[in-house]
Amino acid sequence: MEESLWCGKAPEGAQHVVGPGGPRKLQHQQEQQQHWNDILSNGKSNFKQFRFEDAAIMAARESGNSEIEALIMKGLAAAYSGLGLHDKMVEYEEQALKIARQAGDIESEGRSLCRLANIYRDLQNTERAIECAESALNIAKRIGDGDMEHECYFTISVLCSSNGQIGRAVECGKKALQRAKLQGNKDREGSAYGCLGIACSCSGEHEQAAKWHEKFLSAAQETQNLSAEAQARGYLGAAYLSLEKLP
Repeated sequence: MEESLWCGKAPEGAQHVVGPGGPRKLQHQQEQQQHWNDILSNGKSNFKQFRFEDAAIMAARESGNSEIEALIMKGLAAAYSGLGLHDKMVEYEEQALKIARQAGDIESEGRSLCRLANIYRDLQNTERAIECAESALNIAKRIGDGDMEHECYFTISVLCSSNGQIGRAVECGKKALQRAKLQGNKDREGSAYGCLGIACSCSGEHEQAAKWHEKFLSAAQETQNLSAEAQARGYLGAAYLSLEKLP
C-alpha cells in the first residue's frame, strides 16, 4: 500500500487551517505545527526527538482544531514506525482514527484505516488488518474514492491469501484488477495479477498461478518497472518449481 503517511513536514495547506479563537490562536497553531515539523524533519532519528511529545499533543488539543491534532497523531505514528516502536505506532494511529471519527471526517477515517491495515499486517495481526481494510473499503465505496478502493481490494486480497480465505482473496484480486484497468494504471494492473497468482499458489493451483504471474511479469516489463519485474520473476520461479517446470 502506498500513500498517506507524512513525516518531515505537514501536508501542504495544513498551516492554513483556522481553529476557533481568531488570529492569535491561529498564530499559536502555526507555531506548534512548525515546531512539530522541525522535530520530524531532523534527519537523526533519535528518541530524544519525542521529549516534546506531550507538549505537542496538549497544544493541539487546546487549540480545539481536530485536524491539527490528527496531523500530529499521524506524524507521531510515522516517526515511531521509523524507530521500530510498533506499540506506540499503533497507539497514535488508533488515536488519529478516533479523532477523524469524532470530527465526522470520513475521508481521513478511511485513510487512517488503510494505514492501520498496513501496520497490523506488518505486525502479523491479520484479522485486525482485514477488519481495518474492509472498513476502509466500505468508506471508499461511499465517497467514490477509486484510489482508496483499489488499495483496499489489493490489501484484502493479499491478507486473505495469507489467512486461507482464498475465495475472498480471488474476489478482491479480480476487483483490484478491474479497477486498475478502468484507471489505465499498468503498474496497479500488474500488482493485481500478482495478487491473483499468490491466491492461486496458496490454494495449490500452481498452473493458474504461473499464468497470472506471467501477466504480472509482462505488465512490469511494459512499464519498465524493474522492482516489479524482479518480484514477478520470483513468484513465477516459485510457481514453476511447484510444477517441476523450471526451464
